[in-house]
Amino acid sequence: MARSPGHQVTKSLEGKSGGQLVTGVLAHLQSQKAPLFFLAAFLYPLIFPNKYFLDVFVSCWIFAILALGLNVIVGSVGLLNLGYAAFFAIGAYTYAILNVFFQMPFWAGLAIAPFVCAFAGFVLGFPAIRLRGDYLAIVTLGFGEIIRIIFNNLEITVGNNGLLGIDRP
Repeated sequence: MARSPGHQVTKSLEGKSGGQLVTGVLAHLQSQKAPLFFLAAFLYPLIFPNKYFLDVFVSCWIFAILALGLNVIVGSVGLLNLGYAAFFAIGAYTYAILNVFFQMPFWAGLAIAPFVCAFAGFVLGFPAIRLRGDYLAIVTLGFGEIIRIIFNNLEITVGNNGLLGIDRP
């Protein structure tokens, strides 16, 4: 007698509580759909070469990666880091400044930006190394606000208008 693909899942979840059963079934479904999702995500720009949709698609992936990183910091490690976007801004402005003012190509700027972010992380982390809980949240929130104010008031970043003329990769 042929067994259905769901038989293995049902067999492995016998004796589990309702919450464990739902979690197990969802994990099985997600593991089955993940390769199809990534295949569709990578084929999308080839099938629909519209520049607007491609730009939105790339932005969604960038923010998804940002959210996954925040999930690791807050969810897995348990540290409430409210200045996570500040590092994102430091990396983005590093590339933009290198590209606009020094005509550095995308890949070279992409190689330098993480080191600038790491240096900023060291500057923030050195005095805040032993902080936990609310105190870490306050320090990282303050760091995020300081970075926002700095980038809004620097002449080189053109304030709220932002940098224009950044080359696409």
